[in-house]
Amino acid sequence: MLEHAHAHDHGQLTLEERHEHEAETYDELAKLFLEQWGEEEYLLDRATPPFPNKEHVSFLGYALDQIGPLEGKRILEAGTGTGNLLVWFAMNGAEVVGNDVSAGVMEVARKRASINGVLEGVDFVHQPIESLDHPAGSFDVVFGNVVAHHFDVGRAGRNIYRLLKPGGVAVFSEPVLFAPDWVSKLRTSSAVTRYFPDVKHSPDERAFSRRMLTEFSEPFDSVDLRYFQILGRVQNFAQVSDETWARIEKVDTWLLDHVPWLYPVSRWVVMTMRKAD
Repeated sequence: MLEHAHAHDHGQLTLEERHEHEAETYDELAKLFLEQWGEEEYLLDRATPPFPNKEHVSFLGYALDQIGPLEGKRILEAGTGTGNLLVWFAMNGAEVVGNDVSAGVMEVARKRASINGVLEGVDFVHQPIESLDHPAGSFDVVFGNVVAHHFDVGRAGRNIYRLLKPGGVAVFSEPVLFAPDWVSKLRTSSAVTRYFPDVKHSPDERAFSRRMLTEFSEPFDSVDLRYFQILGRVQNFAQVSDETWARIEKVDTWLLDHVPWLYPVSRWVVMTMRKAD
């Protein structure tokens, strides 16, 4: 288990401090991956999206559907991490750029690209998304999976909009918690986390709030939101079998298709945000 020296409240940190803490945390993880992983941990199947686990299949599958065929598209993966999606995009014919604040995880991503034979088609940029300085209109797609909750969402959203070509699309899947502050504080209180740990890779993570979602999407010309998992929040507290999970997802899909007022208690949202032609 990693020990974190910087257990600060997210709102009290400057953007530079947040980037520093994220880099420290993920550099540590990268060292473990590089030491412990064999080649099989890096290999991807071109035909199958690299879903991290069963929880991601529904919302990440939907998010990938929003960008359409990959062949020939220029894609930025924001917060690329260890490069699963970035390399898979390249394996399917996209021209790809990945950025991250952690040099360590980008080294893991480079190794993944090399092992899967696409290193020459992938560009890595060690720079935060808020200040990524590629020319305006550089990308057809900006994609992120469970990363935007690390961003300064207002600055990130404006820069992503700038980076997109006219007609381009940004797709991000994120955890959400549309609840009063007291609910968030209760969830992270010692009384609750003693029995149900609040699993975070870094001390500065938080779920998307309504305010964050509005700030992130504000620059875009059209925004579509699709929500996922209600009863699926059980996975925050206990692991369930694949069979039980399939039943839960079936119920959740029905609820979200038929009872829109349940959207605020969803666990995940996919934001499809477009720039006009």
